[in-house]
Amino acid sequence: MIAVRWWIATLGLAACNQVFGTDHVRELDAADTRLLKPPAQTDACPAAPDLATWKLAPRAYPGVNGSAIHPTFLDDDHVVFNYQGKFYQGGLEDPPTKLVGLDDDTGAMLYGASAAPGGDVFWYERYSNLGAGLYYARAVGDRWLAHTANFDVVAYSLEPGSAAFYAGEVRMVVAIQPKVDGRWELHELGSPDGETWRDLGVLPFAAAGSDAIDPMLSSDGCVLVYSINELSLWIAIRQPDGAFAPAVRFPGTETFPGVHQPAISPNRALIWFDAPETGAFQVTP
Repeated sequence: MIAVRWWIATLGLAACNQVFGTDHVRELDAADTRLLKPPAQTDACPAAPDLATWKLAPRAYPGVNGSAIHPTFLDDDHVVFNYQGKFYQGGLEDPPTKLVGLDDDTGAMLYGASAAPGGDVFWYERYSNLGAGLYYARAVGDRWLAHTANFDVVAYSLEPGSAAFYAGEVRMVVAIQPKVDGRWELHELGSPDGETWRDLGVLPFAAAGSDAIDPMLSSDGCVLVYSINELSLWIAIRQPDGAFAPAVRFPGTETFPGVHQPAISPNRALIWFDAPETGAFQVTP
């Protein structure tokens, strides 16, 4: 067994299931029962990163043997990832620990953690012999508690991405398989609270037939990274009008096979992505 290795890029930021209804309202205080509370903010995005300045260097994730997949950043220094069908949490330089509170007695497999700003909520996919579904986990003290999630999107399959706070609301880009034999596409969703969602439409550069999956937004909603058919990595930058510019191939990854599963840190200082046949690298300006 070898230590798991990821692609990591400097920047500042999957699967079939059946969606079930939401069963939880977070008690923030007497006047606010939202799961997430987006801050009031403008829709202005910072300057786009200069991708041409990034350099690749090897990196390994500490303390993990075997296959750890689909990381998501809780904050700039901590991630959650999947390992052998369960979730683990750890620092960037520290061995991880298994999350408690999300397992049950069905032997369910957990996959695809995708976090929200603040680090105490993430969405994920759950598979068991009783079926499959979308859930979100909420941190309560030192435990994570599971709740079913509903994105109110009609599709055969939906893969959640990381959430962002943009233009005073919650945003998320999700991968959708419209029908059982259909190919994947990306949609942007909006929400006032992280529980009630509306479909803002398909992203034209990742429309039907693109096989776009693994969507991850930066926490400010300004940068989107995703993969195409788990083979190549793409990046799109939000423009002043609120729309994303057409995606471009992630620089430096063109020669590496199997590039997928990106993750973006809240401060846009790291992007991680997996290239299992070539090992892991860190990309810095």
